[in-house]
Amino acid sequence: MRILKETKNLDELRSAVKISSKFGKRSGTLISLTGGSKSIKTLDSMKNVNPKSVLYASTYGEKGLIALKRLGEVKFLARVSKTAHKGNFNSIFNEILNLILNSILFGIIFFGLFYFLVKTYRVLQSMEFGLFLNKRVKA
Repeated sequence: MRILKETKNLDELRSAVKISSKFGKRSGTLISLTGGSKSIKTLDSMKNVNPKSVLYASTYGEKGLIALKRLGEVKFLARVSKTAHKGNFNSIFNEILNLILNSILFGIIFFGLFYFLVKTYRVLQSMEFGLFLNKRVKA
């Protein structure tokens, strides 16, 4: 239904059908996120581009698709890959978290908490913080 909403004439509808067969369930979201009928024309002109590259470019919106079309797939992906070290760590971090089991994550958290508590206890003990930690009162 999103695809029908964005098409204005029969030619755009034909192009949208080709796009929907190429991208499947993601085609409606792809078209609506990247500018509607303009993106249908842009996507139709990029027939030889890998669908994964198009989906990745669509995360940057309509400008991402235009950049992919102008630069080509190789140059676009090379330029976008440079942004990974400039602060685009969310996607990398999410992939790593999906690979690690929850039990391992909870173990790491518990170990870190235990380590912090032991260090804090030792610091307080060395400062003689007045908490009577392991001190005996002389009678």
